[in-house]
Amino acid sequence: MKPASYCDGAILMPSSSMLRKKREKICGVSGLTSLKLNTLTTGDGAITMSTSVGGITISPATGSSVLLDGTVQVADSKIGYVTDTDLITLADDVVDTVQLSLVITSADEINLTAIKQVEKGINLFEAINQLVIVGVKDTDWGPQIMSLGGVKAVGNTYWALYVNGSMSMVGAQDVILSEDTFIRLNMEAF
Repeated sequence: MKPASYCDGAILMPSSSMLRKKREKICGVSGLTSLKLNTLTTGDGAITMSTSVGGITISPATGSSVLLDGTVQVADSKIGYVTDTDLITLADDVVDTVQLSLVITSADEINLTAIKQVEKGINLFEAINQLVIVGVKDTDWGPQIMSLGGVKAVGNTYWALYVNGSMSMVGAQDVILSEDTFIRLNMEAF
């Protein structure tokens, strides 16, 4: 029994139908009310999102961004390039962000580099937790980082914290991200 129709080798099936083979792909579904994805990968063609009632909202996580590449168009008319500052109006609840550049190194165990926009004014400990799994030990001076990405500081080693190239005299919880910041956490021996 053939499915309803084909498109580019993928199957278009009514929303009430079920896939008969695991390797078949859906290229369109009518009547879909919700779709939850971590990644949406498309082909080389344009993507169209439309609705007959209501608007379309894109809501990224706090500190994340929506990237527009090229020009912004409304009703098939170009209104300018995305770099034009007068094209975008920020809502009142938009959070100011700063860029966190994070490098984590430990000999042959871990070498991680991450760059992320984070909320301006949060402490470094919170920001690091957004990027990597952090193991801590609670101390009188705040949380002490004991592991990063599963790599533990054991024996006479510790995670040394460098802020903009200089060793920090305070812990990650006391480093407030008020501007773009370069952080290096390096496993060192004492």
